[in-house]
Amino acid sequence: MKICFESGHFDEISNLIQSKKIQQLQNVIEEQCGQRTIRFFDTDKNLVEIGETFPVFIKRLKNKGLYVNEINKKTGVPADKIKKLIK
Repeated sequence: MKICFESGHFDEISNLIQSKKIQQLQNVIEEQCGQRTIRFFDTDKNLVEIGETFPVFIKRLKNKGLYVNEINKKTGVPADKIKKLIK
């Protein structure tokens, strides 16, 4: 089974997972759409995925220097929604 969550505190959570030496399927990766995720196993060996929330990764892409049209192309998110999120 795979359980998925999103968090606005992705960096803190991923650092905690890594510091506790929890068994990971993979370290932090950036998905094709730009969202960062981390996958690990809970104590029952269920696969757990935690990803950045939508507003967090849109703002991170903007802070990396991507323009609205580039973020739109990468994520498929309409430009007007991106502009609202990065205000």
